[in-house]
Amino acid sequence: MTIHTSEQNKIGTFTEWDPLEEVLLGDPLGAMKPGEMAVFDAVVPPEYSHVLENIFPNGSTEYPSDLIDAARREVTELRAVLEGEGVKVHVAQPIDFTQAIKTPDWSVANQFCSSNPRDSLLLIGDLIVESPMADRSRYFETFAYRDVLKELNERGARWISAPKPRLSEKSFVSDLKRDEDGRPTQWLTTEEEILFDAADFMKFGKDILVSRSHTTNEAGIKWVRQILGSDFTVHEVETKNAFAMHIDDTIMPLDEGRLVYSPDYFDPAALPDIFKTWEMFEAPEVIYSAKNRLGRLSGWLNINMLSLDEKRIIVEKNQEHTIKFLKKLGMQPIVCEFENYFPFVGSFHCASLDIKRRGQLRNCF
Repeated sequence: MTIHTSEQNKIGTFTEWDPLEEVLLGDPLGAMKPGEMAVFDAVVPPEYSHVLENIFPNGSTEYPSDLIDAARREVTELRAVLEGEGVKVHVAQPIDFTQAIKTPDWSVANQFCSSNPRDSLLLIGDLIVESPMADRSRYFETFAYRDVLKELNERGARWISAPKPRLSEKSFVSDLKRDEDGRPTQWLTTEEEILFDAADFMKFGKDILVSRSHTTNEAGIKWVRQILGSDFTVHEVETKNAFAMHIDDTIMPLDEGRLVYSPDYFDPAALPDIFKTWEMFEAPEVIYSAKNRLGRLSGWLNINMLSLDEKRIIVEKNQEHTIKFLKKLGMQPIVCEFENYFPFVGSFHCASLDIKRRGQLRNCF
């Protein structure tokens, strides 16, 4: 499949750092505890399990309204920051996540939320792919972005969906094996069908990085390779994170030639040889401020940043170590409150989807 340049169709992106012109933001309105917890149980370390208990006490299935309100205020602030930098912003239109889902194979009592469009939509060039997500509670999540997808399709985007998965019991291991510390020793998803979350893919021009995880299997990686065709090379890289869900809290390119990574989750030696000329930087530790009453679901959301270009990058306001680190590298960090968004399992990169970055398809190495 030929992937057109962004200039030809007024939309599209080929990297994580070209100048950002248009973006889609999530909205946690109406967020629910997932109706099925298999994926959450696989990706949340035991030492963080109390976070879920804090969010959903006494069997509650709804995110606390004050937490949703605080997170939505932060999205509003992020929108203002982006628009102030000249970026056109779209926002999700949440559906009713209290609704149950029932298929011939399974049912869940309710859905999740539309906080993280990066998880369910893969946009490369002018091609938009709806992901075949492994989480049953997220089966219809892209409906929250349907109005934006229709608009982009009318503007020339090629909008497709990966084969809709059945997500029967055959798609998951029956009993996830763990070591004595509770770390999974196998992946939750089997190779029964095509499965992937879009956030397991990272764009570097003609080269795409992807990591096998609890939500992305080899069949999904193979399918993306087939769809993208010979214009792209999809490199599979190994993570050290036994709880891996997405690649964007593991590595993050800063510009064309520099990359930051989580030392707990990733060994730069796992990168393909094309990265031998790039500079690799170990990420500073994440900071959780005193006002954070919920704890954390991921240890490295501080590198889940959103680049506006090769200099400007949006970083969470409380991440003082990361801000200093970026300034030392000559970057121009733009700070924005976003800690209340963390319990919705994401930060700036997860909470957004690049629609248009100015730049051509090229070799970045």
